[in-house]
Amino acid sequence: MLARWLWPELKDSQAGSVPPGFFIARSVAIALWLTLSVVNLVVWLMICLISGGWDDPWWLWSALIGALAVAGVCRVTRVRE
Repeated sequence: MLARWLWPELKDSQAGSVPPGFFIARSVAIALWLTLSVVNLVVWLMICLISGGWDDPWWLWSALIGALAVAGVCRVTRVRE
């Protein structure tokens, strides 16, 4: 039903399947999220080491929001695999 709403040009036989672009989107989303989360964590650790004190874990905001986005993409691709 979601596929018919998002892609009205699909035929009835294709409506239950996920377009192949979603699998690429899932891989890209996971790679991008992991890369950005690790970069943010490393920058945060460097700030903590250089300043000599613990800063608030601001990197969690991007890590958690990215995790929700990745979970959404994974959920959509698992609907009709």
